[in-house]
Amino acid sequence: MVLASIFFLGWTLDKFQSADDAENTSSEYAIYYQLMQGFSLQSSALSEKELQLQVPIWATQFDLPLSLHLSNELALPIELQAQLNSAEGLLLASDQQTYLIKSLSKHAQYQLYLSLPEVEPESAMDLWLTLAFYLGAGLLMALWLLPLTRRLSLIHTMTTEFGKGNFESRIPMSRFSYIHWLENSFNHMAKKIEELIAENRLLASGLSHDLRTPLACLRFGLDAALDAQGDSQKNSMMVRMENDLDQMEQMVSAFLGFASLEKQRERLVIKPYQLSALFTDIKRQATLLAEKQNKLIHFENSIEDKYINVDKVWLSRILLNIITNAVRFSTAQINLKIELDNESVSITIEDDGPGINQEQWKNVFKPFVRLEASRNREQGNYGLGLAIAQKVIDWHQAEILLTQPQQLSGCCFKLLFKVSS
Repeated sequence: MVLASIFFLGWTLDKFQSADDAENTSSEYAIYYQLMQGFSLQSSALSEKELQLQVPIWATQFDLPLSLHLSNELALPIELQAQLNSAEGLLLASDQQTYLIKSLSKHAQYQLYLSLPEVEPESAMDLWLTLAFYLGAGLLMALWLLPLTRRLSLIHTMTTEFGKGNFESRIPMSRFSYIHWLENSFNHMAKKIEELIAENRLLASGLSHDLRTPLACLRFGLDAALDAQGDSQKNSMMVRMENDLDQMEQMVSAFLGFASLEKQRERLVIKPYQLSALFTDIKRQATLLAEKQNKLIHFENSIEDKYINVDKVWLSRILLNIITNAVRFSTAQINLKIELDNESVSITIEDDGPGINQEQWKNVFKPFVRLEASRNREQGNYGLGLAIAQKVIDWHQAEILLTQPQQLSGCCFKLLFKVSS
């Protein structure tokens, strides 16, 4: 911007000054043009010898550095010859002197030379042009810097608000911003921090809430064991306490696993896998899950030759988690279908169970949310399965949706992956 402004202003002011200098030169030398025209007219009435004698007389009378020279003393390009024969003559400048040269129509072998005084530059004009240059450069820089400083000030304001605890602070995007990449990075960072803090709060509240019940049971069992009269009653209390401890261990393990989920993202191995190979492994494991509960699972794959970029272990884990829920809450049947959906691979899992109220769909993928009373802690459900699935899908830059079922009457989950090129 600095180089462009200097070049533009320098070129503009140079053009302006050149035009102004030409105008000043013409006005300063106007009297000399008229004198040379007069000398040329008078020379027409003189002979060659009279001309040689008269030129020094003119120089003395008018106090001018006027002299007579032969035409062959001056070599000129063709384009200047016409100007030499013009009414005003030819204005030439050397390092030492400026000359006005006039050819004589009757005496073509001679030329009149008039040494001209140098025109002093107007210092006031130079000062104004210099001021205009620096002011113009400063104005152009200010016009360029103003949007930048405003965006930087906005980033400072949003950062301050975020530091004060307003984690919803975001920088509004503008197509006129020079630092949109920095603003995008800030918004992305703020979003990640907000999600992390929200998850930590949920983790803390969920863990403290869910631990109260087994802790209370453990305290009650310990008191009952201390008050027990016989060994059989005491052993019964100890077994119950062991079950409560197992439940607490499972709960803490599940919560810590969710809390450390982001660290596992670093070990993600995403590479192209053929859908037919993935589908075979999922089909085998899902069939075993369905047969254990005497349920029927129907498979359909219409795009055998397509590839998707996934981590095979994590994709299998979240698919089996959704299939396990579908098997558990279905009445008799589960459908798993893979198809092409608007140039994306769609994996659809639906069941014929009671489903989920549509008003609760927005809460399905939130951690520690249990929408059904039957999905209790004794079954190992802590409301984390679908939250983990959402995170893993985000890692793959894919999408997971809860939609209306296409064929059955229960839940319908759809996973959308980009086709690998």
